[in-house]
Amino acid sequence: MTTSVAITTIRADNPGPMTLDGTNSYLIAADASGPSVLVDPGPDDDEHLRALAQRDLALVLITHRHADHTAGSARLHEWTSVPVRAVDPDHCHGAAPLTSGMLDVAETAGVRLEVVASPGHTDDSVSLLVPDFEHDFGQNFGQGIGQGIGQDFEQDFEQDTAPTTGAMLTGDTILGRGTTVIAHPDGNLADYFGTLDRLESYGNVAVLPAHGDRRSDLAAVCRQYREHRKQRLAQVAAVCDQLGDLSSLDDPRARTAVIDTVVDAVYTDIADGVRAAAAKSVAAQLDYLAEHGCLSARD
Repeated sequence: MTTSVAITTIRADNPGPMTLDGTNSYLIAADASGPSVLVDPGPDDDEHLRALAQRDLALVLITHRHADHTAGSARLHEWTSVPVRAVDPDHCHGAAPLTSGMLDVAETAGVRLEVVASPGHTDDSVSLLVPDFEHDFGQNFGQGIGQGIGQDFEQDFEQDTAPTTGAMLTGDTILGRGTTVIAHPDGNLADYFGTLDRLESYGNVAVLPAHGDRRSDLAAVCRQYREHRKQRLAQVAAVCDQLGDLSSLDDPRARTAVIDTVVDAVYTDIADGVRAAAAKSVAAQLDYLAEHGCLSARD
C-alpha cells in the first residue's frame, strides 16, 4: 500500500532569461518529518545550499548537467555526505550514475521514483516520475501562459480536470512557461521529439519543471510542445528555402551566417539575453532538417 507523497519547492535566487524565476529544487518525502529525496541542488549559492542542507536528505538526483542545476552539488555533498546521482558520472558524488527505471529509494526515503530518459535539451537529461503524488488540476498550478524563445503563446488545450495521481519532474525538458532550448550540439531535436512521445505516454500527471510554476496534464503539454516545434521547423525550412544554396553549411563561418539569418527572420521578438539560446535551437533544427532530407544544395 502506498501513501501520497509531498513535494516541496525551494527556489534558488538566480532569476534570468534562461532560468525564468530561478532554479526549482524539489524535496520529495513520504512524511513531513522524514527523509527527502532532493532533485537539482541548483547553483552554488550559500543561502540556497544552506536551506537545502538543513533538510533530512537521503539522496540527491540531477536532471541534467547544466550549472544552474549542478553547481551546488559538490559543496552540498561535502557538507552532508549525501550521495548525488546523475546520468553524467562527472556530476555524481559518492554514488553510481543514474539509469532508466525504478529507483530503489523506498527503504531510505519512503517514496517510489522512476527515472525516465529524456534526451533532447541535453543528451544526459532525465525526468523523474513520482507515481504517488496526488494533485488537483484546479489548485496550485500555473496559468500556462508564457513566452517561448521569440514567441508569445497561450497553452489552450483540452485536459482532464479530475483529480489524478502522479507528477513528472521534467528538469529543463518542459518548463513552467514558454519552451526550452535544444542546446546544440549537446541537444538533439530528433531525440527531443522522441522524449515528448515518451513523456506523453504517462498521461495527465502533473508537471513540475525546473524553472517556472507547476503545470497540469503532462500529455497535453507534450502535444503543445510538439506542435510548437513543428511550427518552428516549418519557419526555419522556409527561410532556408529562400536562401537557396546551402552547400556551405559544413563551413563553420558560413553555418554561423545562416544561423544568424534564420534567428533574425524567425525569432523576431527575442531579448538579447536569449539570442544565443535561439541560435543553439536553430543549429539543432538545421541538423534535423538536413538529416531528414529537407535541406538540399542548389546551383
